[in-house]
Amino acid sequence: MKLFLFNLLLITAFKTYTVRYSMFSSWDMVSVQEIAHTFDFDYAISSRGVALSDPYGNIVTIDTVSSQLVVYGNKIDLPIVLKRRGNIKKFAIPADFWAQAFRILWQKYDRYIYWDVLNHNFFEIPYKPSIHRFLITHKFDTLVVKISYDKGLLPKVFTNSDTVKIWVKAGFYGGPCWIEGDHKLYQFARIKHARNGVAFKFRFYQSVGYRFKRVSDTLSVFKFFRKSGVGGGGSRVAGTRRERAAPRRKIKTIVVDAGHGGKDPGAIGYHGTLEKDIALAIAKKLKKELQKRGFKVILTRSRDRYLTLEQRTKIANDAHADLFISIHCNWNRKSIVGGTEVYFLSTAKTTWERAVAMRENASFMKYNGNKDKLNKLDAILLDMAQTEFLQESEDLAGYIQHGIVARTGLLNRGVKQAGFYVLYKVFMPAVLVETAFISNPVEERKLKNPDFQWRIARGIADGVVRFKSAYER
Repeated sequence: MKLFLFNLLLITAFKTYTVRYSMFSSWDMVSVQEIAHTFDFDYAISSRGVALSDPYGNIVTIDTVSSQLVVYGNKIDLPIVLKRRGNIKKFAIPADFWAQAFRILWQKYDRYIYWDVLNHNFFEIPYKPSIHRFLITHKFDTLVVKISYDKGLLPKVFTNSDTVKIWVKAGFYGGPCWIEGDHKLYQFARIKHARNGVAFKFRFYQSVGYRFKRVSDTLSVFKFFRKSGVGGGGSRVAGTRRERAAPRRKIKTIVVDAGHGGKDPGAIGYHGTLEKDIALAIAKKLKKELQKRGFKVILTRSRDRYLTLEQRTKIANDAHADLFISIHCNWNRKSIVGGTEVYFLSTAKTTWERAVAMRENASFMKYNGNKDKLNKLDAILLDMAQTEFLQESEDLAGYIQHGIVARTGLLNRGVKQAGFYVLYKVFMPAVLVETAFISNPVEERKLKNPDFQWRIARGIADGVVRFKSAYER
């Protein structure tokens, strides 16, 4: 436990590297030139590819003919065919593979680099990976996965039709970021890092069942098998979710909730702007933007009126919506604080996250005679129901956060988690968007600008489209 807490403390002290990147399929692509600029590499170009030299004199090569990255003789096969387009300086490979190469390259210097798939930047942690082994073996139609790790970590399983994620909170893995599948049972295994842990994601050719055994405090074994001929489905075990036989998720209907309204003004800006007005304006624009992209959109309110918590969530649940997005403006007593952040429902980890949730929740309690305040039993039961969509909500928050930052240039305050009442009672992936700080005079002026509101709406829509692409494959 001490080691686990120590690791959690170190996670907050990582060094980050911001780079320009582009999207190709589901990969974040970073160019040779951007890597050279960010990490102080020299590079040389040949007819076959690129050779890079780091500040220590170590060499990394990218073979554009065989589509391989080579470090210290280790050959890493890239999952896509490399193509040169114009200037080779702009030639790019997935950021995950850059990070994998850096870990091999700089392991002897105790430098461990990872790509954050949610915040879209590199981060460095100066201690060895806490996951020591990730081993895959095949037995007929069964896939056996063994994961060994530091004491204190706890892998969890999330299933969604043909996709399985093994999530290790606060865990970091130093091995490959991509493993080609057996082309019988599964297509590939992709390892994705974020600052709060790592996900081992499997894509199967059909829905699978699984069994999980925690062998010891440092070893877990998972067995995935075809469902055909298997009765009873997956079993419920501690630390995992029940295996589900649901069809592939189709994202069609989205409920957009404009925060506050009517007698509840929400936060009040430096120059008197009301949060309820800004939230409604952005919500209306978001509806139009999402409709243009083929979604059915329902607004919880289309005018200045007050809605109780039950009314808002009933709209979403009665519509059998696929996503719930609540729009708000942030506030801080310090007028210089600014930026954008997106929340998903989970236990708050920081004082700031708790403060934001308390401020938003206070509106329901104040203007509805405390009727919306959750008692302890309600909170436990609702949290169990919403946990079904925890990972999806976190992913959706990450995509939306990136979309807003890319469209607006606002300070990226990251994806956060807290216990918002409005998210508790919706049984679907759900997020709360704190678009910008209405208490900041500069951002308040921007929030009142229709053009800026459109940019926020388009950024959120961009995130929804990326989420749809990721979860409908």
